[in-house]
Amino acid sequence: MPTYLEPIQLPIWDEGERPQREQFNDAFKKLNSAYAGINTDALKRAETAASNAKKSADSAADAVKEAQRIAADAGVEYKIDGDRVGFKRPSEKEYNYTDHLTGPVGQTGKKGEPGKPIKIAGTFETLEELNTAFPDGDGDNSYLVDGKIYIYASGKWNETVIGAGGSGGGGGQSGLSIIQCDSIYDPTNKIHMLTPADENQTIPTSGIIPVTFIPDADFHAGDKLRFNGQDCDAVYSNTDLAVSDGAFRAGFVTSAIFQFVETGGGTDRTCLAILHNGEVAYASNAGKLNGLASEAYIQPQDDMLINSNWQYGYVNQKGQTRYNTDGYCLDNWHAYNTDVIINSGSINIKSKAQDSYKHFSQKTEHTLKAGNVYTITMLAKINSAENAFFRPSTKQLSGITGASGLKLTAGSKFELYSYTFIPTEDVESGTLDFIAGNGASHNYDIDLAAVKLEPGPRFTGWPVWNYALELAKCQRYYFNTINKDNYAYITMAAVARTNNRLMAIVNAPVSMRIRPTPKIVGKIIIRRYNAVTIKEINENIASINCYSSLPWNVSLDITLTDGTTPFTAGEYYNLIIETMTGNYLEFNANL
Repeated sequence: MPTYLEPIQLPIWDEGERPQREQFNDAFKKLNSAYAGINTDALKRAETAASNAKKSADSAADAVKEAQRIAADAGVEYKIDGDRVGFKRPSEKEYNYTDHLTGPVGQTGKKGEPGKPIKIAGTFETLEELNTAFPDGDGDNSYLVDGKIYIYASGKWNETVIGAGGSGGGGGQSGLSIIQCDSIYDPTNKIHMLTPADENQTIPTSGIIPVTFIPDADFHAGDKLRFNGQDCDAVYSNTDLAVSDGAFRAGFVTSAIFQFVETGGGTDRTCLAILHNGEVAYASNAGKLNGLASEAYIQPQDDMLINSNWQYGYVNQKGQTRYNTDGYCLDNWHAYNTDVIINSGSINIKSKAQDSYKHFSQKTEHTLKAGNVYTITMLAKINSAENAFFRPSTKQLSGITGASGLKLTAGSKFELYSYTFIPTEDVESGTLDFIAGNGASHNYDIDLAAVKLEPGPRFTGWPVWNYALELAKCQRYYFNTINKDNYAYITMAAVARTNNRLMAIVNAPVSMRIRPTPKIVGKIIIRRYNAVTIKEINENIASINCYSSLPWNVSLDITLTDGTTPFTAGEYYNLIIETMTGNYLEFNANL
């Protein structure tokens, strides 16, 4: 089995000791390099294999002398105790020990299994902020603090050098540092140029190289990458990495993974992946990234909302381009004192000047559990906002204790906004809500490209948009018989139960959430099988109910309320809906 080395734990230095810390860190990195590969298994092998032991001892002795010299230069006392490293600053009386040494030992073994992939889940300004946010670690996630990688191990967050993978039987394991780079964009040639921030840092000549950088400009279609003066073969289009123009934005912590490839007697770097906040947006794009396996990608979490990413499409069964009355509008979304306009790639919500609250919201079937962490995110351009919030709420559109939401302020471009919260009690039918206050001047005017509600402390990206799937989800709550194929009418069979009552079966595209409430919009023509019109009905002269809702169909009960009796019990009739003149049936099972 391969042996995995835990990261060496470095001391925590006071802010006033930054020069000493930097000297010591440099010394310790060189010590890491000198000791790459040694572990307790190698020491045991040395006891039983004299030749290997002598070779290991000679190598270790040379490395100890070099390490002691480096430590002395940094003003730190240093010694070896068995398989531990001890170090002591001038102000300390006792040595501090690490648990492992690393150094070249043993014969070259078989190639080991790859280690866990690096996942940089976010950034913090200080180590204190990281410890406050995740005092007991955060699973396999690592974080950037002041440009350095921290991994949780042995009960604390540690600045670390990341191992490249497992070691073979008896072989060594080389260290692999994540390379922090400065990024400069060349707009003329459309190249993002990455240069290692530490010019003394060793750049590997083989294998995979993980890089972190903060872009100083947005990524756009056709952009290229240049790493350390060498062009890479990545050229971005609107489909690669799910990068619609400007999807990776300036100022966001982003990472890249490069690999050396053999080319005609030399090597070139090839870009395997660009990661946004430590994660690649879509697993389905793996084939576009030089064959990197889809398992290497972290897919975005599912959205707890429905019909909420309008960058790529939307479900709008009612077919209107503008909704200016209260009620459900775009599928699953409810507006109150708000105009909603459907645009290409976004929607616009604009509150009305009313002395009452304004809302644009979606209720869900999810219960937000007390003590769990959730995040709401929107990609939006806020044209104007006063006393307006983007927030979670109850299904009654009341606020959640301790989760007031994100107060909105005007901006000039589309930006990503996120808000993380922890409910103090269970919230049934958790709801996402845009709200403006109850004064006439309280308002919002927002262009929305996408919104999301998900579990966890961070935004994980937008799920792949699938119109058929989103439509099916929406039709659990609402569907209608509006004809989208330009047929003149729709015909359904019905049978008379009495002389003023009909029963009909309507095929449903999906099994609805509950038995829906039907409604006649416009009129229905009732004819005999010989095409003779018997009656035209609308919601003013007939009541319509669903007396059952089975998978894939809905049973209708239509009763005339105008006192007429035109039917013969037991006979069959046709219900004709002239769709081209705006007539249809709708079935509502919304929350």
